[in-house]
Amino acid sequence: MNDATSEPTSEPISTTLYYRSVELDAELDLAAVYAAAQHHDAVFLRERSGGPTFVGLGVAHVLTTGDDSLDRFRDTARARLSLGARVKPAPLADDTDTSAEPGPEPVLLGGFAFDPPGVRPSSPRWAPLGTTRLVLPHLTFRQGRYGTLCTVVEPAGTDPTATNEVIHRLADAAASTAETLPTPPPSVSLDDLDFPAYRQLVAKALEDITAGRAAKIVCSRPVDLTVRIDPNQALRQLLERFADCTVYGLRAGTTTFIGATPELLVSTDDGVVRTDAVAGTAPRGDTTAEDTDIGERLLNDPKELAEHGYVSEYLRRALGAAGVRVADAQPPHLRKLPGLQHLVTDIEGTTASTGTTAIAMVRALHPSPAVGGTPSREALAFLAKNEGYDRGWYGGPVGWVGLDGRGSFSVALRGGLIDDHGVRLFAGGGIVAGSDPDRELAETTLKLRAMADTLFELTPASPAAPTTPTGSDTPTKATS
Repeated sequence: MNDATSEPTSEPISTTLYYRSVELDAELDLAAVYAAAQHHDAVFLRERSGGPTFVGLGVAHVLTTGDDSLDRFRDTARARLSLGARVKPAPLADDTDTSAEPGPEPVLLGGFAFDPPGVRPSSPRWAPLGTTRLVLPHLTFRQGRYGTLCTVVEPAGTDPTATNEVIHRLADAAASTAETLPTPPPSVSLDDLDFPAYRQLVAKALEDITAGRAAKIVCSRPVDLTVRIDPNQALRQLLERFADCTVYGLRAGTTTFIGATPELLVSTDDGVVRTDAVAGTAPRGDTTAEDTDIGERLLNDPKELAEHGYVSEYLRRALGAAGVRVADAQPPHLRKLPGLQHLVTDIEGTTASTGTTAIAMVRALHPSPAVGGTPSREALAFLAKNEGYDRGWYGGPVGWVGLDGRGSFSVALRGGLIDDHGVRLFAGGGIVAGSDPDRELAETTLKLRAMADTLFELTPASPAAPTTPTGSDTPTKATS
């Protein structure tokens, strides 16, 4: 098997890589495969609403972009084309040879940081993932319309028997990993999710909006917790709680970025392009009647509808500019998740252009007003100057793309960075005219709690939580 710690490269590969597939038990637990593998590089991705699940282990090739890249999406798209020309189905030794059945084409797994290089001072905590990282794994386990398969990508002349043994050992290890009892979650106080100085950031954003320099600015905040958690167990908890979200886990060394996002950035398949406008948030009710009442108020809240409208209209215009024939606009509906409910508009269109690939659409849509603001240039300039920390991959596109260009990317929300320093959680909210700093602080705490409720044992807040600097790259609270 390729050494997963080998130096990544997006330079043109000098040798042809061949792919084949090994059929596996349809009930194989891919989260357990991810947990059982001890590779330096690993990616887990389960799309929401019955979409495919992928686990990528090791590196056959990786697409990255350097700090000198003027257009990381375009450079990545070109590198994908070059790579696709070098990856071919494995030839069959004879008609009875089943060890090298090609199966479906391999996919690249990973994504992009929120900002291109150089926009903000970078945090070393994000260095293992870089700003662009799309991995063609050595082994890709997948579940979906093909059943459960493992796609192998290797140079010519590699002994398939040895790799097949690795695959089956991983499947066996996954079975025992799935039976392991989880460790008790660490305790975290609700005080640790508070961040009173966030009000100051919101107030600054409202000054720019009042002055006409922006219509919407999405302000975010990090919360650092000096606790130790098992990233594999955390991923499992997210999978169990957020069935209607895309769950992701990107591992590089001792750094793992995980999350459960409700927001599709874009998917492309057979000329159909889809995206979600997700903006506008409210809590869930304790009873069915209360939950319905909260949802109805969200559907009729002028401030929330205005915030949502910026996102929906931007996505429709951006798709149209990219050559997509967008279907008629639909009114927003509610997407109800554990602890939260959102305003959502499903947007779909068609295109006859063979150049309309997933990465091209990511380039057209990211960052949307759901994570940056509008106008984009002014909102992003405000955030770079005032947010005060490196977002890293929070809010960036994460997903997969095939060698043929089709694929699916979601917005990396409800995320957490787990490394040797502890856990960093993220949350943000769209600020528009009429936003209230106290309400915005409460909304970000609500979003953080949706994640924290899953990962930790939450304890009540104390009467007065301490104030900490906005956007500091040092822990906002220390929790043992």
